[in-house]
Amino acid sequence: MNENSKVDFFEVVARKKLGVGEGWRWCKSEAIGEPPNHEFLIEGGVPKTLKSGPNKGKTSWKGVPLLKCVVTRLDLEKARAQYEATTRTCWQCQGSKQTIASSSRTDGNTYRECTRCGGTGEATL
Repeated sequence: MNENSKVDFFEVVARKKLGVGEGWRWCKSEAIGEPPNHEFLIEGGVPKTLKSGPNKGKTSWKGVPLLKCVVTRLDLEKARAQYEATTRTCWQCQGSKQTIASSSRTDGNTYRECTRCGGTGEATL
Protein backbone atom coordinates (compact mmCIF):
# COMPACT_ATOMS: atom_id res chain seq x y z
CA MET A 1 0.00 0.00 0.00
CA ASN A 2 1.39 3.39 -0.96
CA GLU A 3 0.42 5.97 1.66
CA ASN A 4 1.58 8.80 -0.64
CA SER A 5 -1.19 8.06 -3.16
CA LYS A 6 -3.96 8.33 -0.55
CA VAL A 7 -6.48 11.16 -0.80
CA ASP A 8 -5.84 13.77 1.90
CA PHE A 9 -9.28 15.08 2.84
CA PHE A 10 -7.84 18.10 4.68
CA GLU A 11 -6.15 19.06 1.41
CA VAL A 12 -9.30 18.42 -0.65
CA VAL A 13 -11.38 20.71 1.58
CA ALA A 14 -8.72 23.43 1.88
CA ARG A 15 -8.11 23.53 -1.89
CA LYS A 16 -11.83 23.91 -2.53
CA LYS A 17 -12.27 26.64 0.09
CA LEU A 18 -9.20 28.57 -1.07
CA GLY A 19 -9.81 28.06 -4.79
CA VAL A 20 -6.28 26.80 -5.43
CA GLY A 21 -4.94 24.14 -7.79
CA GLU A 22 -3.56 20.63 -7.43
CA GLY A 23 -0.03 21.83 -6.60
CA TRP A 24 -1.22 23.32 -3.29
CA ARG A 25 -0.32 21.27 -0.20
CA TRP A 26 -0.79 21.89 3.49
CA CYS A 27 2.30 22.15 5.66
CA LYS A 28 0.92 23.18 9.05
CA SER A 29 -2.21 22.45 11.06
CA GLU A 30 -3.58 23.58 14.36
CA ALA A 31 -6.62 22.39 16.29
CA ILE A 32 -8.83 25.29 17.39
CA GLY A 33 -11.49 24.92 20.05
CA GLU A 34 -12.13 22.14 22.50
CA PRO A 35 -12.39 18.45 21.60
CA PRO A 36 -14.49 16.75 20.39
CA ASN A 37 -15.89 19.72 18.47
CA HIS A 38 -12.64 21.43 17.55
CA GLU A 39 -11.89 22.66 14.05
CA PHE A 40 -8.61 22.77 12.18
CA LEU A 41 -6.61 25.74 10.95
CA ILE A 42 -4.77 24.52 7.86
CA GLU A 43 -1.91 26.48 6.32
CA GLY A 44 -0.18 25.70 3.05
CA GLY A 45 0.97 26.72 -0.40
CA VAL A 46 2.76 25.43 -3.47
CA PRO A 47 6.13 24.14 -2.22
CA LYS A 48 9.37 24.62 -4.14
CA THR A 49 11.52 21.75 -5.34
CA LEU A 50 15.21 22.30 -4.61
CA LYS A 51 17.21 22.31 -7.83
CA SER A 52 20.77 21.93 -6.50
CA GLY A 53 22.80 21.06 -3.45
CA PRO A 54 22.69 18.03 -1.14
CA ASN A 55 18.89 18.22 -0.88
CA LYS A 56 18.29 18.45 -4.64
CA GLY A 57 14.82 17.18 -5.55
CA LYS A 58 13.40 17.62 -2.04
CA THR A 59 10.53 19.91 -1.13
CA SER A 60 11.17 23.26 0.52
CA TRP A 61 8.71 25.68 2.11
CA LYS A 62 11.26 28.48 2.52
CA GLY A 63 9.92 31.71 1.01
CA VAL A 64 6.65 30.11 -0.11
CA PRO A 65 3.59 32.37 0.41
CA LEU A 66 1.16 30.50 2.66
CA LEU A 67 -2.63 30.64 2.73
CA LYS A 68 -4.79 29.68 5.72
CA CYS A 69 -8.30 28.32 6.06
CA VAL A 70 -10.46 26.64 8.68
CA VAL A 71 -11.55 23.05 8.03
CA THR A 72 -14.47 21.83 10.13
CA ARG A 73 -15.48 18.29 10.93
CA LEU A 74 -18.60 18.83 8.82
CA ASP A 75 -16.39 19.85 5.86
CA LEU A 76 -14.42 16.61 6.26
CA GLU A 77 -17.58 14.49 6.53
CA LYS A 78 -18.96 16.04 3.33
CA ALA A 79 -15.70 15.47 1.43
CA ARG A 80 -15.56 11.85 2.59
CA ALA A 81 -19.20 11.25 1.65
CA GLN A 82 -18.59 12.76 -1.79
CA TYR A 83 -15.51 10.56 -2.23
CA GLU A 84 -17.53 7.43 -1.40
CA ALA A 85 -20.41 8.43 -3.68
CA THR A 86 -18.03 9.16 -6.56
CA THR A 87 -15.60 6.23 -6.24
CA ARG A 88 -17.85 3.66 -4.53
CA THR A 89 -14.88 2.81 -2.28
CA CYS A 90 -14.46 3.21 1.48
CA TRP A 91 -12.98 6.63 2.34
CA GLN A 92 -10.86 5.24 5.20
CA CYS A 93 -8.96 2.50 3.36
CA GLN A 94 -9.68 4.00 -0.08
CA GLY A 95 -10.36 0.58 -1.53
CA SER A 96 -7.21 -1.13 -0.25
CA LYS A 97 -9.21 -3.09 2.39
CA GLN A 98 -6.54 -2.25 5.00
CA THR A 99 -5.71 0.60 7.36
CA ILE A 100 -2.56 1.33 9.35
CA ALA A 101 -2.48 -0.54 12.66
CA SER A 102 0.86 0.91 13.81
CA SER A 103 3.71 2.94 12.43
CA SER A 104 7.39 2.84 13.36
CA ARG A 105 10.31 4.82 12.04
CA THR A 106 12.52 1.73 12.13
CA ASP A 107 10.04 -1.06 11.29
CA GLY A 108 7.67 0.82 8.97
CA ASN A 109 3.88 0.39 8.95
CA THR A 110 1.83 -2.61 9.93
CA TYR A 111 -1.70 -3.00 8.60
CA ARG A 112 -5.01 -4.50 9.68
CA GLU A 113 -8.40 -5.04 8.08
CA CYS A 114 -10.33 -1.80 7.67
CA THR A 115 -12.96 -1.59 10.40
CA ARG A 116 -15.12 0.93 8.53
CA CYS A 117 -15.89 -1.32 5.55
CA GLY A 118 -15.11 -4.67 7.20
CA GLY A 119 -12.26 -5.30 4.78
CA THR A 120 -14.38 -5.15 1.60
CA GLY A 121 -12.94 -1.85 0.36
CA GLU A 122 -16.46 -0.81 -0.69
CA ALA A 123 -18.30 2.34 0.34
CA THR A 124 -20.78 2.04 3.17
CA LEU A 125 -23.50 4.28 1.71
